[in-house]
Amino acid sequence: MSHHTNGHSTHPATLDVIAGPMFSNKSLELIGRIRRVQYAKKKTLCFYPETDTRTEHETIGSRSLSKPEPAIACKSARDILQHITPNIAAVGIDEAQFWDMEEPELLGLVCLELVRKHGINVKVAGLDLDASDKPFEVVAFLMAIADRVTKTRAVCVQCGSEYGSRSQRLVKTNARTLVGDADAYEARCTHCFEPH
Repeated sequence: MSHHTNGHSTHPATLDVIAGPMFSNKSLELIGRIRRVQYAKKKTLCFYPETDTRTEHETIGSRSLSKPEPAIACKSARDILQHITPNIAAVGIDEAQFWDMEEPELLGLVCLELVRKHGINVKVAGLDLDASDKPFEVVAFLMAIADRVTKTRAVCVQCGSEYGSRSQRLVKTNARTLVGDADAYEARCTHCFEPH
């Protein structure tokens, strides 16, 4: 069996998924992994769904990071493939839960194409659970097909536990997704969490 590589490494490309609640530094971890590739003088690209309007235009960022990472906004995961060139070593994809929610396997299939066909290392970050404590299907599929899954945790604002694994919605709405920040959500552990 032949391994597809991107010309930069003898190691086969992999799919890494970073999943957890809000405020658990998922984007920080994603950017850190992308920047490690950049330190090795290799080319990277980052993407985010255009529905996420919280960060500066054409960047992904983290509350813990002073300098955001340049990124391309896309309407669908299919659009990612249009930006791929032969010299790219790694791709970062943020806010996985917002991508093509009506086609939850699409982002994962695009990631597999990048890994298998193009030999690109793919790093994806996203929320694993919604405010009702149900898995986001897009992220659940990604975690199932990933080579490595990292579960991030936040500090529970109610009890101080370091195992804050849920995103507690603080505003009333029936919508499954609500783009918001500390004004709309807080991190809680399993015991303090109240499903919306």
